[in-house]
Amino acid sequence: MSKTIKAHPKVDEVGPDGDDGYLVDLKNGWTCLGLGNERDGCHCFGAATVREALDILRDAEQCVCPTCR
Repeated sequence: MSKTIKAHPKVDEVGPDGDDGYLVDLKNGWTCLGLGNERDGCHCFGAATVREALDILRDAEQCVCPTCR
């Protein structure tokens, strides 16, 4: 598992996704772009590479959905 992704301050958990990818769960209070590049309250995402995961994390924003409040 990528220590680089796990060490990111917005990340709660990292697990395997497919053969070489990553499934990333964000900490409570963070959201990332969902399908269609819209903020739809997505709190996890899959990434094929560490670079892709870090790019998605860079764009993650604070979430104000009922679950995160």
